[in-house]
Amino acid sequence: MSMFLIWQRADVRKMEYECGSLQRQALQLQEENRRLMSETTALKSPQVLELKARAMDLGLQDASASGPAVSEAKPEKKEPTHGTAVASALGGRNVTAPVR
Repeated sequence: MSMFLIWQRADVRKMEYECGSLQRQALQLQEENRRLMSETTALKSPQVLELKARAMDLGLQDASASGPAVSEAKPEKKEPTHGTAVASALGGRNVTAPVR
């Protein structure tokens, strides 16, 4: 009977150690998750997106500075352009890509 009690106590201690280790790991993962969520929020901001887009030197320019980006003729079906996708990524600013 005493061997069983000794084994049981050793097993309880082992489980306590494992539980503490898992709790520490969970706290570390929660902190990392908070940090990553904060970083994601910051990276999604229009100001950061604009800075990163300009740093990539994609040759984009403000539509207001370059005048109309399309001709006066109205196409039957308007296709989205890269400028439209970038504009939505830049918080709705109207941005056009240069014609090559």
